[in-house]
Amino acid sequence: MIEMPTFNDVANPTLRTWNRLNIIYNMKEMKSNSLATRYAERFNKKDKIALLRMASKVANDGYETVRREILRTRNSH
Repeated sequence: MIEMPTFNDVANPTLRTWNRLNIIYNMKEMKSNSLATRYAERFNKKDKIALLRMASKVANDGYETVRREILRTRNSH
């Protein structure tokens, strides 16, 4: 299996979670739910909660809205 990045080197926790969530979305888009599940299982409880919260935000607000918000916040620092 190809080693997928964990983005542990990304200092901003919101951006790190966003990157991880996109890995999961890409795996699911490729019809690989089992890979997405295995990828998510590698993270600790705190990181899994962050992933679930961000996924919920995307479900409520829409992918592009959340993406713009994250990039705007990141660029304002």
